[in-house]
Amino acid sequence: MSVEFEVENTGHMAGAAVPQVYVGPAPGVPAQVQQAVRALRGFDRIELLRGESRRVSIGLDERSFQYWDSASQRWRTAPGERLVWVGEGLGDLRLTGTILVR
Repeated sequence: MSVEFEVENTGHMAGAAVPQVYVGPAPGVPAQVQQAVRALRGFDRIELLRGESRRVSIGLDERSFQYWDSASQRWRTAPGERLVWVGEGLGDLRLTGTILVR
């Protein structure tokens, strides 16, 4: 599964960006399981010329949507809709969407 989005350099010089993808907590997980509100699950570093834009695709593997089940001592996937954010850090999240995990 991957998250795709457009990145544009609106500055006056060439530069680099590090877009990051964060995934929200899984629904239906037992209450005793701690989950991050926003967990960093993927990133990329790209260089852009002044005024250049580029489509970026960041792949998310199965583990991006799993939690540790201490009772069974294994990773589990909780199906359902997950929030996804894209930005250059937690303080700069510019896009929001959802992914359906099966």
